[in-house]
Amino acid sequence: MSKKQYLLVYFASLTFFGAVSLLQKTPGYMDAAYYYSVGQQIATGKGFFEPFIWNYLSSPTILPAPAFTYWMPFAGILSALGMFCFRSTTYLAARVPFILLSAFIPLFNIYFSSLFSHKKAVHILAGVIGITSGYYLPYLTITETFVPFFVLGAIFFILSDKLIREKQSGLQQRTFILLLGCTAGLMHLTRADGFFWLVGSWIIIFLLSNNEKNSLRSKVPLFGLSLLGYLVVMSPWYIRNLTQFKSLFPPGSNLAIYFTNYNDLFNFPVTQINAFHLFQSGISQILIVRLNAGLSNLESLIGTVGEILLFPFMAAGIWYLRKEKLVQFSLVMLSLTFIVMSFVFPFAGQRGGFFHSATALQCFFWGITPIGFEYLITKLAVFRKWEPARSLRLLGGTLIVGLFIFSAILFVNKVFTSSTTQKYTWDENSQNYKVLDRFLLQSGANSDQIVMVNDSPGYYAATGRAAIQMTSGSIESDIAAMKQFGATYLLIDDNHSSQLDPFFQNPVNYNSLIIYAKFKDFVIYKLGN
Repeated sequence: MSKKQYLLVYFASLTFFGAVSLLQKTPGYMDAAYYYSVGQQIATGKGFFEPFIWNYLSSPTILPAPAFTYWMPFAGILSALGMFCFRSTTYLAARVPFILLSAFIPLFNIYFSSLFSHKKAVHILAGVIGITSGYYLPYLTITETFVPFFVLGAIFFILSDKLIREKQSGLQQRTFILLLGCTAGLMHLTRADGFFWLVGSWIIIFLLSNNEKNSLRSKVPLFGLSLLGYLVVMSPWYIRNLTQFKSLFPPGSNLAIYFTNYNDLFNFPVTQINAFHLFQSGISQILIVRLNAGLSNLESLIGTVGEILLFPFMAAGIWYLRKEKLVQFSLVMLSLTFIVMSFVFPFAGQRGGFFHSATALQCFFWGITPIGFEYLITKLAVFRKWEPARSLRLLGGTLIVGLFIFSAILFVNKVFTSSTTQKYTWDENSQNYKVLDRFLLQSGANSDQIVMVNDSPGYYAATGRAAIQMTSGSIESDIAAMKQFGATYLLIDDNHSSQLDPFFQNPVNYNSLIIYAKFKDFVIYKLGN
C-alpha cells in the first residue's frame, strides 16, 4: 500500500474508533478508573500518588499512597498526557492518546499481511479485522494497557522484521537493536510481563547470529545494546522506586506468586501472604489451580485472541508461514506468555492477564490471518472443485460481514447489556457511585471523609472522594483497615466477601460499626469512635 492509502485507512479507523469512544462515557471498571485517576494526579502536578487504596500488598500506611506499586505506569502517563495537552481533567481528554493509538491497529495488520502477500484483498481483510477487533473492541479507546501493548508489540515486530528479514548491518543494525531495547522498555513500563520482551529482543539477536553464521560471542555487544535501550526507558522508573522504596521494585510486588486464590490480592494485612501460605494449600491444589488456569487461557487463546471465527485461519496462517523466523519467534513469545500467565501468575492470568498480555502479539497474528484464510479456502476450493477466485471473494465477503456482526454483538453485550457476570452496564456503575455520594453529602457526610468500597478507584473517579478497598477477609479486617486509613463509611453492595453476607443481608450493628442507611443496592455503615 502507498503512504496515501495508509493515511486514508488511518483516518477512516480514527473516525470509527472515535465514534465508538463516544458510547463509553466513563472508565467502566477498576483498571481503567485507576489509570484515569492517577493520570489526573500526574496531570495536575500531584505526582505519582493515588488518593485511594485498591490493594494492600505494598503495605501502604497513609493516603495519598505511592502509585503503581502493583500495576506499571505507562497507561497512567498516557492518560495524564491527554489531560495535560487539553488542559482538562475530563475522561474524554484522558482518552485522546488511546483513541489516536487505536487507529494504528488496522495499519499494523495491513503492514504484516503485506510482508507475505501483495494481494489487495488480503490487505483489506487484515484492515477489517483490525477495525472490528472482536472481544477487544470495548477496550481499545479506554484508559487501559490494551492499546499501548497492541501498538508497542506491533512496533517490536516491525523492528524485528527489519533485522531478521531485511538483514540490516552496521550502524543500521545497531540502531534497530537499540530501538528494539527501547520498545521492550516501554512494554515493561506498560505491563510487568513486558519485561519478557527484553528477553524477546535477545532471542531476535540470537536469530541474527543464525542468519549471519557468526558465533554467539560476537553478538554479545548487541545484547548489551538492547539492554542499554531498555535501561534508557526504564532507568527513571527504577530510580523512582529506589527513591521511594529503597529498592528496584515496590514492596509486595512479588507476593502474587504466593496467591492461593484471586482474592488474596485484597488481603489485609498482607503478612500472611508468603511461600508458606502457598504451600499450605497443598501440592495437588497448587497443580489443579495452574492446570485450570492453563485450560482457561487456552480457551481465551481460541475464543478471544482467535475471535472464534478467525482462529482456524490464524492457525492456518501460522502453519503456512511456519518456516518464517518471525512466525517462529511469535510462537516462542506466545508460549512464554502462556506459561507465565498459567503457571506463575495463574489467578491474574485467568482473570484477564493472558487476555491483556496477548495483545502484544495480536496485530502480527491478525496480519497473517488473511494469509491463512486464502490458504485454507484455496485448498477447500480445489478439494470441492470450486473456482478459487470466486470462492475467496464470496467467503471473504461473508467473513467480513460476520466479523462486523460478531464484534457488534460483543460490544453491545459488554457496554449496554447487564448480565449475571456484569451487574451494571458500562456507565451505570459510575452513575450509581455519583448518586450514592450525593446521598452521603445530603445525609451529613463531609466531602473529605473517606469511604471503604468494593471499587475504590472507580468510586474516586466518579466522585473525587478518597476511598479504600474492601478487604477479602472478615469484618474485623475491614474495620482494622478503616481505622488505619481514617475511613468513616463502609459501603457494602452484593459484590463482597462471603464473610460479610450477614452484614449485607441482615444489617446489624457490630462493635464500632453502626448501621447508617440503606440506599439503592448498598448497605451503609458508619465507623464510630
